[in-house]
Amino acid sequence: MKAVIYLRISDEKQISNTSLTTQEEVCRGYSAKQGFEIVDVVTDEAISANKNNAQRVAELLDYCDTNYKKFDVLVVFKIDRFARSQEHHHYLRSKLLKKNIRLRSATENIGEDGSPKLIEGILAAVNEYDNDIRTERTKLGMLRRLDQGLFPWNPPLGYYLPQVSGERLSISKEDVACSGAVRELFSLYSSGLYSFSALARRLNANEVRNHRGTEVVFYKQQIVKIITNPFYVGFTTNSIDNKIRKGLHSPLISQEVFEKCKQVKEGRKYSVVRKTTNDNFPLRGLIMGECGHRFSAALSTGRWGKRYGYYFCKKRDSGNYPSTELHKKFLELLDDIQPEKEMVDLFFEIFKEQLSKNIVSGVSEQEDTTKRIKELEHKKQRLIEMRLDGDIDKDTFTSLKSGYEKELFLLENKRTEADVDIDVNIDELIAFGKSFVTNIRERWESLPVEDKIVYQGSIFPNKLVWSGNNWRTPTIQPLISSINTLKTNNVIPAGVEPAIFWMRTKCPRPLDDGTMSEPVYCT
Repeated sequence: MKAVIYLRISDEKQISNTSLTTQEEVCRGYSAKQGFEIVDVVTDEAISANKNNAQRVAELLDYCDTNYKKFDVLVVFKIDRFARSQEHHHYLRSKLLKKNIRLRSATENIGEDGSPKLIEGILAAVNEYDNDIRTERTKLGMLRRLDQGLFPWNPPLGYYLPQVSGERLSISKEDVACSGAVRELFSLYSSGLYSFSALARRLNANEVRNHRGTEVVFYKQQIVKIITNPFYVGFTTNSIDNKIRKGLHSPLISQEVFEKCKQVKEGRKYSVVRKTTNDNFPLRGLIMGECGHRFSAALSTGRWGKRYGYYFCKKRDSGNYPSTELHKKFLELLDDIQPEKEMVDLFFEIFKEQLSKNIVSGVSEQEDTTKRIKELEHKKQRLIEMRLDGDIDKDTFTSLKSGYEKELFLLENKRTEADVDIDVNIDELIAFGKSFVTNIRERWESLPVEDKIVYQGSIFPNKLVWSGNNWRTPTIQPLISSINTLKTNNVIPAGVEPAIFWMRTKCPRPLDDGTMSEPVYCT
């Protein structure tokens, strides 16, 4: 059989390191054992694991469409090199099968039937967890910076980020070239005499430039963002947790001017706090119509004074539906997705075994990395001593030192990213996972409306689509769908090799008082 090797790397460290070489060597060794004739090697390089995934899928499909008659097997190093999400994985898999192209992993036992097929499905789910966890780590890093008073993005107009030696992220400083225009904007708007359009025309007439000399063009939407941004009074906000924090940067305007602008914009002196939840409508915010618009809800009074609840499309494109009908259908949906106890026990038995193995493997890898770092640090120190003693010339010293520092940088990043939590309580983790997927309907019914919203949002990460008489096929929490996969395949896998050190799912924890916490990753 003829084979094509598909190599995929997702960041600059892998490009400059030995990831490509290692992947190709392993894939060639696997192909030789299987008797495959290698006809081509396709390399997919990118800077981010999330960037241009759609483009990657399209390019791989184009290659297969053009060359499908030339090969029978597509060999990858690992499943996570093939696709980063279950959606892309199964989509690509189906397209390959239509071309009579088989997918094989050089390091995992996958196939088209029985146990290998089940393992492939679980691995695809696990790899999606891995990508989600990396994204969550990035967000947590940004939140830590915000807690420190720093702003990990480009600051708004009127500020700039200075380059400070030895600091990865500095404090935003006032951009004196254009900060005066920002102060003028707040002052004029707080007077109540200027519209957004009039402010834009006036400021643009002054030809304002920033510290780089680039002309700043003001427009209505930008001015709205400026006057509502608490950054200008010394605070930071973000779209990750939407919390306002005190920043280390200096404010451009006073709190009094900021509040006055807010009052002018809102047209009233005080804002009204509105309750966002309603005991009668726990599904509001979760469901939408086939038109693509979210459902709102309201109570209607009947002829005899009785109150009836209805869900309806905000744009009035999908009709009105009694809340009792949708609540009944929602409970039936929870029953349908409830995993069987035998499948839950089987899934977590597999999970426990592989988690234990991979923690040991991860610790060993970290120890090797640490050992190599110490060796390089010793070599670097020895190199400095040789230069001081005049044993080597300047050019040789500079070249070798640069090489050592580059490898040390890559190894330090590798050690940080591969951080293994050796203190993880496996039994506690499994108990938490089982509690989340057990008695789903009963738990939802017993919760107050605020906790219902948190719990159902963890089960259904995307909106539920109501067709008029039932739900469209929903996207279910990956942990639940993976357990239900065991029942669908009706086989016990011989072994699974997850691509991460532990499987974590973002979901609420039950608290001692019977309520639910905010969704968190359990580690």
